[in-house]
Amino acid sequence: MSALTKKIQDRLWGPSIQNLLPGLSAGLVIGLLSIFTNISFAAILFSGELSGFVARGIGLMLLGAVFSALVGIFFGTFSANVIEPQDGPVAVLSVISVAIA
Repeated sequence: MSALTKKIQDRLWGPSIQNLLPGLSAGLVIGLLSIFTNISFAAILFSGELSGFVARGIGLMLLGAVFSALVGIFFGTFSANVIEPQDGPVAVLSVISVAIA
């Protein structure tokens, strides 16, 4: 059995049943917060002349968040990671996109 397979099995079946409800509720809250944050970041990035592409931007932001979370879950060393796009780079990118468009 490879080390990655062992790590995935430990992450999936490691927690006890007493920790299941708090873990699921925390995951639900963080997931909903991540969805709303990514939608708002896409709306900021694709504003003005780029507003016609806001739907694609929302999809790309959500897809990027899912891939980032999966990489953090399976390859991170700390099991309680919350991986979320930061607002600083979004502000800088929005200024650059307005200047380009």
